[in-house]
Amino acid sequence: MGEVGFRAVNLLLRLGERVAVVDRTPRDAWVRELEAAGVQVVRGDARDLEVLQAAGIERAKALLALTDQDMVNVQCALEADQRYTALPTIVRVFDQDLAVQLEQSLNLRRAASMPALVAPSFATAVIGGHTLGALALDRERYVLERMPVDSGVVATYHTLGGLVGETAPVAVAYQSAAGDFSPTLDPHRELRVGDGLLVLRRVLTN
Repeated sequence: MGEVGFRAVNLLLRLGERVAVVDRTPRDAWVRELEAAGVQVVRGDARDLEVLQAAGIERAKALLALTDQDMVNVQCALEADQRYTALPTIVRVFDQDLAVQLEQSLNLRRAASMPALVAPSFATAVIGGHTLGALALDRERYVLERMPVDSGVVATYHTLGGLVGETAPVAVAYQSAAGDFSPTLDPHRELRVGDGLLVLRRVLTN
């Protein structure tokens, strides 16, 4: 599972999704925490179809292969693709060229190169935001960011409608300080310090 997988699982849980994890040697502390949150943890090799079936792949919305080894992730995706061709698959890789080739040759929803995902987060940090992810749409690259609501934002805009009207990126959701997501952008909602606006920003390339 690793750090990336653990964080992805926790984010999916916060979004209300049911999650099952496959890991050959998961950390005991993580297993206890995830199982307490209702996550099914299966010890085994995700390249083994029987292990994937034990984790409930036949009922899954999607498969995420997020180990720190490119070939393991690719093999896992290939194994799933042979049996479950309609299952959306997301693969973590380190080689950007390999990520592009995988998306073109396999039935993948996303092949993500970690350096390509991390780079926008550094740029976003400079302007005070936090990058949640990156994606490509019609050959354009976008990053999903969380723009924090601080006391200055509250004093200037007061309501969500005022903030969204002044936001250049596309606003997609609002997150309370408690972590609750609201895809409905109520213009009359009062802004509170600690909240955040989730926006989709196009990455300009040469």
